[in-house]
Amino acid sequence: MGYLAGYHAFHKARPVYLLLGIGFILYGIVGDKAALFFLFPITFFGLYYLTYIRGKNVYVGRHVFVIVMILLFSVVVAGTIIQFNQRLNAQRKVGGEIDFSYALKYSREYTTAMSGVNPEFADGRFSTTMLALDTIWTGGLSHIFFGYGPGCLTKSVLGHMPTDKRIARIAGSYGITGMVFILTEYGLFGLVPLGLMFCIFVYMCWKWYNLEKEPCWKAFATGSLVFALLNAFIFLSYNTTPIENDLIPPLYFYAMASMRVRLKETMMSACTSRS
Repeated sequence: MGYLAGYHAFHKARPVYLLLGIGFILYGIVGDKAALFFLFPITFFGLYYLTYIRGKNVYVGRHVFVIVMILLFSVVVAGTIIQFNQRLNAQRKVGGEIDFSYALKYSREYTTAMSGVNPEFADGRFSTTMLALDTIWTGGLSHIFFGYGPGCLTKSVLGHMPTDKRIARIAGSYGITGMVFILTEYGLFGLVPLGLMFCIFVYMCWKWYNLEKEPCWKAFATGSLVFALLNAFIFLSYNTTPIENDLIPPLYFYAMASMRVRLKETMMSACTSRS
């Protein structure tokens, strides 16, 4: 959505970008991802900020109507997600009642839940992260700095669970984030450099976004910034897609490589014009 919004705002406003954006939203709703209940509203306001408030220096006071419309659209999308996501409505069915308080309560409990089958395991991302931190801390300095070894959380091609009993609780839990995965396998010596990489890419994309003047590249910079932010967020708090997926990492590094080349050109051009 970042690339679509960028090209619509900075390059050429085309209806196809809006249609693709709506299609992306519908695809997310059909995909039954409860996290989108929170992510979509943040994304809508974030894209408006990047494309118009900061990107085009629009005075917010003159766009009150647009902001209200974004807010209403966010409420409609969030309500639709509640209605069609069986976990977010009290009736536990597609087409259930829209109850924001229930959805928020469920999300909080789900994130911090322990397994109902085996309380040794965690069922939420926050609880799994805390369980992993406790396990690694208890393991001592060697595991804090170096983890439990490459592959200790990686399932075999036959689908068997990891057999290392020291990290059995982590391996059997749901909601392992990229951060937990790397910290468990490689410790701080693996997590710190990789985490810094994601943060540095966000910073570089932000720098490029602010320096870029050419409309087409400005649009690409906007999308790349959103992509970098999303990947960093997913790695730190959602899942292992930024490091294990077959599609996202290659696209991510391609976008970041393009960003690096163009940022260098933009900075050289800016220095030349000043001199």
